[in-house]
Amino acid sequence: MKRSAKTALLIAGPAVFIAATLTLSAVIGRSEAQAIGLLLWMVLWWITRPVNLAVTALLPFIVNALCGIVPMEAVVKNFFSEGIILLFGAGLVTMPWAKTGLDRRIALKLLSMIGLSMKVQIAVWFALSALFSTVLPNIVVCILLTQLAVLMLRTVGCEDISKSKEAVPILLSICWGVALGGVLTPLGGAQNIISLDIYEEFFGTEFMYLDWFIAILPYYIIACLFLLLCIYLIPSQIKRLDGSKEYFQRSYQELGPIKRDEKICAVLFLITIVVIFARPWLAKLLPSMTPAYCLLALGCLNFVLHSSDDHTPFITWQEVHSGTSWGLLCLCGGGAALGVTIAQSGITDIVLDWAQHISLDGGLTTIVFLVVITRVLAELADSLAAAAIMTPIALQFAVDAGLNPTPYFFIIIMAYSENFILPLSPRAVSVGSGLDAKKMMCYGIPISAATSVVVILIGYFLMQFWPPFSSLLYTG
Repeated sequence: MKRSAKTALLIAGPAVFIAATLTLSAVIGRSEAQAIGLLLWMVLWWITRPVNLAVTALLPFIVNALCGIVPMEAVVKNFFSEGIILLFGAGLVTMPWAKTGLDRRIALKLLSMIGLSMKVQIAVWFALSALFSTVLPNIVVCILLTQLAVLMLRTVGCEDISKSKEAVPILLSICWGVALGGVLTPLGGAQNIISLDIYEEFFGTEFMYLDWFIAILPYYIIACLFLLLCIYLIPSQIKRLDGSKEYFQRSYQELGPIKRDEKICAVLFLITIVVIFARPWLAKLLPSMTPAYCLLALGCLNFVLHSSDDHTPFITWQEVHSGTSWGLLCLCGGGAALGVTIAQSGITDIVLDWAQHISLDGGLTTIVFLVVITRVLAELADSLAAAAIMTPIALQFAVDAGLNPTPYFFIIIMAYSENFILPLSPRAVSVGSGLDAKKMMCYGIPISAATSVVVILIGYFLMQFWPPFSSLLYTG
């Protein structure tokens, strides 16, 4: 970005905030106007990126301190909420995977079974990305699988990834599958943690991960099949990718037998998953051991477990310091703080009045309204921004309208979990590895429109016919 353009955007952010405050205060109230100004400022910077995303996420703390839109304690506590602890703990649990080689072993083992058909290649890369991202950070999954895909493509003769016809559907299947896979569990990304924190704060109750999984599972299956079909429809003259299966088989054999350290990491991870999803039955025994603290406790075991090779800890604090995505934690805390600011400033009351004027009664029209706005925010800014902005609005709308808020909560999650158009977040990894951003946008626009329709239809259907979508079974 040119320096002049960057300077203009840096000035435009606070200018939008000031303009919104001055023009809207007399109409809707000063706090509400400032909250809208903050929202516009953050969306503008999230889209244009004159500063890092994490820096933009710090704005709710600064602006609230200056303007007093909502009480500061309501904002600050989001910076070290259970969601932040959960993300940090998840990183501690999985961080030794790269050091021990477990991540590469799992991926290579699965990929070594791929056939030579291009359709099979696409299906397996997509399935791996959608599966791994349900329990691992999206960006980590995208980096790992993209690196493996690029190595494979170069092995079979595709030296220039940017000009490779074979690379386009494979890299798209990875970055798009990662985004969709994150919807199945709260562990799928910071955006889910933000929505979960907002729900628990709103209702003062613990939201069980098993409820989330059961409610979303039908959508996850249908959406994965539909998105895979869309990727298959992308024009391609390549029918076979000769040599790829042999490459993965050879690479896996070179790893040798699974090592002790890898086994320990795998067992620790499996224990973590079991404990998290068994939370409804463990809550009475350990009422305070929520998934966030469970992940933190099990992750800290890696500081005391030692490698069989050099007898050093699985992870050290220096490795955690350099390997943790502190920017992601800032994004999560700042996004949740933005959501709190919107929810407590009175904007949701304004949205409710607007909804009443356009006759939103909680049915199909309401779902269309929520999905369209959420999807636009997610595509132009980020899923995290969409989660922070739309989750409190949807919950407050449902409560004030006398509706069950739970299905609208899940519909918002479904809407922001599929991003296809811009090279943001995990998709930036694919573009940075050689994928043409213009092709991503070209194919992403119609797929985004089509999947939005799918979200609307499935969301409406699940509200009518899938009880777990509307009634939580294991609330704490």
